Amino acid sequence: MSGLGYKLGQQGRQILNSNNVTAQDSYGAIPKVQQFQLPTELDYLLYDIANPKPSTSADKVFSYLVHYYPRLKSSVNIQLLTKHFLRCPLFFSSLKDQTLENITKIIECYQYIITTKYKVSNPTISFHEFYISIYDSIRDVLLHDSTAHWKILPVLAGCISSISSMELYNPCPSHHNVIAKVNKLELSLFSDSFLYVIRSPLLPEFKDNILVSLIYTQEHLSSSFYAGLTNADPEILPELMRILFFSKYGLDKGSLLSSNISYNDIMRTKPILRQLNKWAFLFGKIAKASKDPLQNLKAISRSLDYIVSFAINISNAGLETLFEASDKWDLVKYIFFTVVMIFEHATREIVLGTSRINQFAFMISNQILRSFFYLSYVLDQIGTGGFDSYNFIFDSTTSLLGEYNPDLTESLLYSMLNEIPVSKRQTPANESKLNYFFRTTEATLQSLKKSFKETTLFPLMNSVFDSNDSSAPTVEFCHSIMVKHLNLLCMNLSESENEAHLQEAVFSCFNRVLAQFPKNLSLNQTSLITQTCGKAAAISSPNDPEFLNTLLDLVRFQINMSAYTPLPPRISFVNGDRMTVPEKLCTRRAGLISIYIDLLQFTSINSFTNILEDIKHQIDNLVGSQDVYFLYDVLWDNILLVNKYDCQKGQIGIDWWYRRVNKELVPKL
Repeated sequence: MSGLGYKLGQQGRQILNSNNVTAQDSYGAIPKVQQFQLPTELDYLLYDIANPKPSTSADKVFSYLVHYYPRLKSSVNIQLLTKHFLRCPLFFSSLKDQTLENITKIIECYQYIITTKYKVSNPTISFHEFYISIYDSIRDVLLHDSTAHWKILPVLAGCISSISSMELYNPCPSHHNVIAKVNKLELSLFSDSFLYVIRSPLLPEFKDNILVSLIYTQEHLSSSFYAGLTNADPEILPELMRILFFSKYGLDKGSLLSSNISYNDIMRTKPILRQLNKWAFLFGKIAKASKDPLQNLKAISRSLDYIVSFAINISNAGLETLFEASDKWDLVKYIFFTVVMIFEHATREIVLGTSRINQFAFMISNQILRSFFYLSYVLDQIGTGGFDSYNFIFDSTTSLLGEYNPDLTESLLYSMLNEIPVSKRQTPANESKLNYFFRTTEATLQSLKKSFKETTLFPLMNSVFDSNDSSAPTVEFCHSIMVKHLNLLCMNLSESENEAHLQEAVFSCFNRVLAQFPKNLSLNQTSLITQTCGKAAAISSPNDPEFLNTLLDLVRFQINMSAYTPLPPRISFVNGDRMTVPEKLCTRRAGLISIYIDLLQFTSINSFTNILEDIKHQIDNLVGSQDVYFLYDVLWDNILLVNKYDCQKGQIGIDWWYRRVNKELVPKL
């Protein structure tokens, strides 16, 4: 039995045999078989695609394409298969019957077919002939049906999305120019068809199906296309962000993250989430192409509304749960990086735009900082060290708001505080929000009104200082704000009410620092704050050493009362990894002597020698040679620092060193 007879079945074989009639010619000599042309396997395939049975699924059609395309041996058959697929009612009966899932499957199917065929061009048909045949069939469909622009877009998108993988290697260099020409023709046809469809009146759900093809083609489209796109549809940016963050095909307003769907199932059923970085790149290309800066910022602001709402939703849902017990934390991080990339593009449009100072620029800055506030828990888990994109965004937006719109800045800070329940500030997520509030406050401190500082900021900082439950990072942020506040007072001393105000702030800050070292502050942090306090004390009373002597007395008292409590190791982040680093000194007492030495440069010339003697006395009374030698090194470095800015006082210190220290403890320098 022939292979064809086997496939036809019993009834088909009877029909076949009845048509194979044996007859004699007029002479009755030579038998002749009358043959009728029978359907081939390809004919059945094409019929099944163009007229699918109720049992034929979309996935079965895709399996047909993947299986048969590489096996076809003629350009005619390749064109037939492409044209019949574009007639398949499962996908192309009407625009309203299309689904975003099927659109992405068509794109990825043709991307796979083109890429696979490119790797193995022969033995059936060369790749360039194969590629040209698909393009010719797409073009012919459009020539015979001028309304078929929406049909050809996903097939074209699949072909165009394979260009990047084809550029990685070149198995057919002799036809490189031919393939490049076809790529150019496909891009031109895609651009024209996309703009044609996007200009037609479409319901939002239909437009979603069209827009998703941009995600796969965005890197190959020209700037002129994007300029035409913004003219054809000024709302393109908000629509893209709605699809990604609010639609059921994307993150579904954040509910996807709190659902019971696993990470693997999300990646399998939500194809657009496998392309998160491409959404950000597309956002940047469209934003950059706009020819109307003000309209562009307006569209960006409406786009970011979706991100703000998404951030609020997932913050309320509980990010700690995702971090501790969910396999979706990786997805949260990918989303965060995508948000950062989108914000970076938005910020660049503000910073580099011609109309930088306007209400939309302020709104965008406010939206960005609010979103980061709600996502601050994610930010803390990732870390900002070396995160250049985030630092650029944060510095640019806080600078813009602080410099040009202080009222909006204070309103933003008040709204942040209102989102942090007082009774739940110690939870990880709320602690991250509080730290982000302090970080934003420090960045905009110079623009904040005195009333905000005195009625809101400083009382909040005092509550942090006084609480035993405050974390070390939160205390560190508060001290950092106080240091900046002291520096601002020093810069504007003539504008402040009086010197006593500065001295009061310095005394309060320094007293707290000594009390919280080393529990909440490392030696380096304490040293930095000490030097700031010493500088402020010297500025507030340049001709009166009494106030500085008060600070010195505070240190001496702490040294005398301190036991040899070991200094805890400090936490450091290297390339995003948390590392524990031991302090250079061993005990709190030795650390306090180091702080004492930090104040040396601010003392008057009359008391300089006496303080040097007192420091030497404190060092000599220490137990443990390691700390002794290290502190003498610190003392010598400070004497050289004094000599750099005050030669007279520095020479006194150097003479004292060689007379009292160098000859006894260390080799002569």
